[in-house]
Amino acid sequence: MLYYKNYVDKELGVRGLCAIYRGYDAQPHYHPVEELYELVYGEGVMYLGDTRKIVKAPYSVWIPANVVHTIKPTSSVIILKYYFPRGPFKDIEYTWLRNHSFSWKEWMPSKL
Repeated sequence: MLYYKNYVDKELGVRGLCAIYRGYDAQPHYHPVEELYELVYGEGVMYLGDTRKIVKAPYSVWIPANVVHTIKPTSSVIILKYYFPRGPFKDIEYTWLRNHSFSWKEWMPSKL
């Protein structure tokens, strides 16, 4: 399950809060606006471009525009804040890679 809520949604930026529960099929995606993730609770695997990293709160990552990314919880839930320096949110065009050759089995560490 995924829950998100924008608490600022303006032309000059978007800020929001997101909860992602273990088992949610987080899809790789990209968009033409850079983004900041601030992981405030939980642990997960961050996929950014061609890299993957085990992350644990507190953790922040700046995601450049048009770079494929996603995050998958390894704890029961992760809570993260996100920030886009331009908005509004409805104008940020997401490209989802649902049919991409990406496989979590390839990216998940074997000891998780």
